[in-house]
Formats: sequence, structure tokens, C-alpha cells
Amino acid sequence: MTFRDKEFSINGRKDNSNFMIRGCFFSHCSRYVYLLATRARYKTFLVKYSIKPAQNGVEMVPLSTLEVHNQVATGMRQSRDGSLISVQTSDGYIKAVEESTMKILLSQKRHNLPITACHFITIYGE
Repeated sequence: MTFRDKEFSINGRKDNSNFMIRGCFFSHCSRYVYLLATRARYKTFLVKYSIKPAQNGVEMVPLSTLEVHNQVATGMRQSRDGSLISVQTSDGYIKAVEESTMKILLSQKRHNLPITACHFITIYGE
């Protein structure tokens, strides 16, 4: 899949080479799609798209793009209530992004190896 919704530059030169898509999901309200795009040995971007009806199906309009990390991401997960998005990276970081504002709330190095899975835990009664 090619990622061409935004112009990216590397060392001052525009470059829209192919990006790897590391994750994709719908928001709980089904009005948005989130896409995690990364490239080998390069930055990772979280893109929020609006979903709108179109003549030939559905149109996806990019609303915002967040540079989540300066290295490759390995995956992402949405919290059960849809308010948070976690991003896992190849250099051991966990990032928590607030879904509504697309702002990074937490960035911690939690491991020395790539993090390939993450899960939100819901604690009841607290």
C-alpha cells in the first residue's frame, strides 16, 4: 500500500516512497479511520481520516497527521472505550495517544527489544 496523502521530506528533499501500514481500525463512532504508517528506518505517523459517503462508495479524507515516533512502529491498539490509541515501536517505546485530540499523552521506553503487542487493561471498581 502506498501512503501519499501528505508530502514528507527527508533531508530537505520531498519523498513519498512507499510506507508500510502497521495498523488500521475504525473509531467507536464509525466516523473515523486511524492508520499507522511507517517506513524502514524512518519515522512513524498516525493519520486520522474522516469517512464520508461518496458516489462510488466511501471517501476517506485525511483530517490530521501526527508524527508519533522517530523510528519504526511495530503495531497499535485501541482502548476498549476508544479514547486511547497505543503505539508500539521497534526500539522499545510505548506511546499513548488521545483519540479525540491526537496528542501524545505518554511516551515511555519499556523494553530493550521491539515491542510487538500491547493491550489495555480495564480495572473495575476504582
